[in-house]
Amino acid sequence: MRATGSETRIVRLMAPSSDNGSRGLRNAGDDAFQLTVDYLKQEVVDPLRGLGRFLYMGIAGSFFLAFGLLLILLGSCACCRPRPGPP
Repeated sequence: MRATGSETRIVRLMAPSSDNGSRGLRNAGDDAFQLTVDYLKQEVVDPLRGLGRFLYMGIAGSFFLAFGLLLILLGSCACCRPRPGPP
């Protein structure tokens, strides 16, 4: 999967080929572990950050909605109260 010019994503993540092969299996295990950790960060941690932003906006929206409803309630109470007439 080597592309001419720019490297593909898979080639950059693959273990480099070793000349002697004595540490090849150990490096492959380390690379597989690091690849798994990077994958889990990408697929679990990043969506959770997005979920945090989503919850933040939802909480802020509900606060402003409650504040607006409170103002409407106060305005309607002010309209319904009896006003003193001319003496």
